Amino acid sequence: MNPSRILIIFSFLSLISSELHAQDSFQEYKRQQNQAFQSYKNSQDSAFASILGQEWIKQAVEVPIPIVEDKPLTPPSNGEVNLPQFEKRERVTIPTTNAVSPDEVISIVPTRPEKSEDFDEVSLYIEKSFAVPSEFYSYSITDISQKGIQKWWDEVTSNDYETWIEYFVNKNRIWPLNGWNFYQQVTDYTKNQFTGKPNQATLFTWFIMLKSGYDVRIGTHAGSLYLLFSTTESLYNQEFFRLDGKRYYVSKPAGSQRRIGQISTYKGQPTTGLIPISLSINQFPKHSNEQLITQTLQFAFEKQQIEVSVPLSLSRIEQLESYPQTDFKVYFEAPLEDAILSRFQESFQPYLDSLGQEEAINFLLRFVQTSFGYKVDADQFGKEKHLFAEETLYYPYSDCEDRAVLFAQLVHHLLGLEVVGLQYPEHVATAVLLDSPVGDTINVNGNLYTIADPTYIHADAGMTIPNLKEKSPQVIQYIPK
Repeated sequence: MNPSRILIIFSFLSLISSELHAQDSFQEYKRQQNQAFQSYKNSQDSAFASILGQEWIKQAVEVPIPIVEDKPLTPPSNGEVNLPQFEKRERVTIPTTNAVSPDEVISIVPTRPEKSEDFDEVSLYIEKSFAVPSEFYSYSITDISQKGIQKWWDEVTSNDYETWIEYFVNKNRIWPLNGWNFYQQVTDYTKNQFTGKPNQATLFTWFIMLKSGYDVRIGTHAGSLYLLFSTTESLYNQEFFRLDGKRYYVSKPAGSQRRIGQISTYKGQPTTGLIPISLSINQFPKHSNEQLITQTLQFAFEKQQIEVSVPLSLSRIEQLESYPQTDFKVYFEAPLEDAILSRFQESFQPYLDSLGQEEAINFLLRFVQTSFGYKVDADQFGKEKHLFAEETLYYPYSDCEDRAVLFAQLVHHLLGLEVVGLQYPEHVATAVLLDSPVGDTINVNGNLYTIADPTYIHADAGMTIPNLKEKSPQVIQYIPK
């Protein structure tokens, strides 16, 4: 045989051998890394089991921070009040389903196993589906004590839970879920899987949230388990206790009025770097079963009758319904759906383009002031409930803070002007940074912002409700999204 041909064959065989050796080395590296991770995970889970087994501490649960607002039962007016009247619109509840068409199911994790006897398909209400091991449902607890919880933890963590936990974690990363949305998803899922077993549902909510990196705890009181969670923002009308310099809020069943005077929980956490639940909304996730309605609103400006019809997602209204009462900044910052903004631009921009800044502000003021009925929250909802802008467009009535949030959104998106919220003890309004301030103003960081009150009926830019003229409001500064 030709010596050069022998050399080529030998080189080729050597190359194949090298590649096979490299593959073997890589597989061995992966095996070692997996072993190291499993060893680390087992040591972490074992260490936390020891924490659970130690004596728990009893924490005094503080009375919820109330929302104290003495708002007028009728809106202030700079002229005749003739607001529209509506039939009562009930809060929306969207039926959910686990049915997902084959082309909607996506693989979130590359190593996702095929559906088999060991896995069940489940669906979260916002989108898609994924697989969860059937053994997930088999862990139960009857001993609601620290020893019983420690035993439950040992049983769950002795099995391979990482794969199905990763589905939850990746869902949180891939879809634009903030901490509160993710928490609601997990809570809805566990409640559906453990119907009539609230302690079981609470345990798995705690486990999933904890393993997803959130600062949550489990607590016991009077034979029941409670999820305890920290948040980035303050919550109102919700019981909490203080531990390690943080507030932990007590998650109670919907509608529960039972006060918890004291709760027991463990010391420490399984790891550092756990994050509080955030209620700040950057964008809304898309719903696979989107249901839309059209809301038509009318108002008069400069003797012209103007109408706008906006599309509203009932799925999103239901999602926003789950929000607890929190800092005003969260409501001001939450974005409006693109389809809603597009409809406002189509309907309003031809008018706004022909107006100067001051008149454009008056145009939007008149829309928000007179297109909605006015009721305080106690009369419409039976409790204090701040509305997001989309909720204000949905519900027939609104009060001052709801209108301020919607108005601020419209000014920012349609006029491109800076807006701040103004919080008085009994009222919420706004102020806008105009090129030339008019009327009543407020100094914010060296700039004069013009008062603009979307609840003061028929009031123009620069007009303050008379009884508030001598009061200094708290300025709500925020970054619109």
